[in-house]
Amino acid sequence: MISPDHERFLFHMPKNASSYLGAWSGALGWSAVSCHNLPPGVKEMCVILRDPVERWISGMAQYLNGYVLHVRGPQGPVFPNDPFDPVLDKSITAEAFIESYNMIAERLIFDQINRFDDHVWPQSELCADVCVGMPRRYIMMDQQFDQHVSQYFNADPVPDLYRNSGSDNPDQQALQEFLRDRLVKRPELRERVIKAYASDYDFIERAMNEMV
Repeated sequence: MISPDHERFLFHMPKNASSYLGAWSGALGWSAVSCHNLPPGVKEMCVILRDPVERWISGMAQYLNGYVLHVRGPQGPVFPNDPFDPVLDKSITAEAFIESYNMIAERLIFDQINRFDDHVWPQSELCADVCVGMPRRYIMMDQQFDQHVSQYFNADPVPDLYRNSGSDNPDQQALQEFLRDRLVKRPELRERVIKAYASDYDFIERAMNEMV
C-alpha cells in the first residue's frame, strides 16, 4: 500500500497484520501498488515484524487449514491441475486432524518448519530483496503495536476492521491452540522452531536497533 502523497510504502508480509493494515490504510486513502512498480518519490518503506514463534503458530495453522483440512475451497481445488476425488479428498475438521495426530505427522511438520508456504517463510527472506537501499521503518507486533501504527499513520484506528486473526475460523483457531500446546508440552520442539528462525531473530534484533 502506498500513501496518497506517494512518500511512504507499506510492505505486506503474510501473518503480520497484512489484512488489518491493508484495510486500515485503504480507509485512509492509501492504494495498492506492486513493490516492483513504485512511483518516483517514495522516501520510506514500513515493514511490520512479528515474533517468529507466534507467527509460525498462526501461519502453520493457516497452512494446515487451507491445504490439509480443505483441499477444495470456495474458489475450487487448492491444486487446480490435480485430480480431485470427492471421497478421498473431502474436507476434514481440525478436531479430526488433532484426534489422528501422531508422531509421523509431528516429525514431518517439525522437519520442514519454515518451508511449507509463504505464511511460515522467514520474514528476513520475504523482504530481503524488496526496495533495496530504501530507508525502512520497522514496527514490531507487540503490546504497543496499535499505538505505534496509529503514530505511523498519524490517525486513530479505524473501527470494525478485520484482523484476520483466525478467531472467526473455529478450525484454524483450534489448530493454533493445538500447536501452541504442543510447544508447551514439548519445549524441545519450540527450540527447534526458534533454531529454524535464527535468521529472523538476528534480523529483528538489527531492525529494532535501527529504530532506537
